[in-house]
Amino acid sequence: MRFSIAFVLLLSLLLSACKDSPSSFGDEFIPGNDRYSFSQADTSAVKDSTYFNESYPEVKSHTEAIVLGKYGNYQSTMMLRFPFTAPDSIKSMLTDGTITITKAWVSLVGRYYMGDSASPFNFTVHRITSNTDLNKVTASTFQSITYDAADIASNKNIVDTLTTFTLDPNVVRDWIRVQTADSTSVPKNYGILLQPTPETNKAYGYLGYSTTQGIAPEIYLVFQKGTQYTDTLSSFATRNTYYATAPFPTGTDQYITLQGTINYQNKLIFKLPKLPTNAVMNKATLDLYIDSTKSDIAKPSKSTYSELATVVDAEMIKTANTLDIDTTQVKYITRLSSPNRFRYSGDVTTFVQKWINTGENYGMIIAVDGQEYDGSKLVFYGSSYPDASKRPRLRITYSTRNN
Repeated sequence: MRFSIAFVLLLSLLLSACKDSPSSFGDEFIPGNDRYSFSQADTSAVKDSTYFNESYPEVKSHTEAIVLGKYGNYQSTMMLRFPFTAPDSIKSMLTDGTITITKAWVSLVGRYYMGDSASPFNFTVHRITSNTDLNKVTASTFQSITYDAADIASNKNIVDTLTTFTLDPNVVRDWIRVQTADSTSVPKNYGILLQPTPETNKAYGYLGYSTTQGIAPEIYLVFQKGTQYTDTLSSFATRNTYYATAPFPTGTDQYITLQGTINYQNKLIFKLPKLPTNAVMNKATLDLYIDSTKSDIAKPSKSTYSELATVVDAEMIKTANTLDIDTTQVKYITRLSSPNRFRYSGDVTTFVQKWINTGENYGMIIAVDGQEYDGSKLVFYGSSYPDASKRPRLRITYSTRNN
């Protein structure tokens, strides 16, 4: 009988502990000096935060996606290099004309697009004539790249998921012949440059050499020997890069702008609230609210591809008046699901804890996650936006021990 009573009491305790919401059961047994009160300091951005814009335009190589096109004031040029290594027999037969390249075409798989899907998109393709390492191109050296004026592409077929175009077979023949003994007079293989045409008002992000979601840029060649032998070879572009530019957004503290591919970032600083002397900080959450009418989020080319611009990276600044970032700690501010889809929220507890412990608060840098390949533009409401409920907010939860 005693065992049954004990079992019933134990079962009651377990059932009480498993409830979704806490109860006061057993509260009377907790000594007063062991009780804690939990509070939240909701730091809005009214005169408590500042930001400035910082852009790092540079050429991006070996990324998940490479960008080509233009829309509005944004423009991106793309470069590819297909390094061909053919057997000596093929090289010799190309040199003496025994075999010919009858067709060559390039295939680019679309990862995403920016702008209106119905807007025009076109490009020209040019043979690069300067000896340029596409892995080491910078914003300054990009300006010195030289290329032939002639467009060596034809038969362009452009859809959201795939872009193909035919290359002049003579160009590809030179890429292979340059490896032979008579190569002194043959143009070297420095790659090709793709640039958008003036009427273009859309940009595509194509899967790059480092893609994890599909196929990188690929070229196909059809060899023919007389009328009896035909064969097809293919090769991936092991060098791919792009150079994207856009003017800085108009400076205003009513909005905070981030944009990928041009690495347009922002610095955000909050003045921390004064907590009680006996307080222990439990959690700090950063909230950002997006203006969807001013933002331009890249759209996936396939439904199977992951959405873009769903995360904002936050990194803590280590020293005053610099952009020396603590790269060991990256916090992810994630776009919430419906009905809170216009809010990005993330845990920045370690940042705030360090600011409190050291008394040194230099703020954080926020940027589009995957900005090396994601061209999305995110515009968040800033610290002086008229509607205070949409301004950046830092929510700090802390506890104090009752005496």
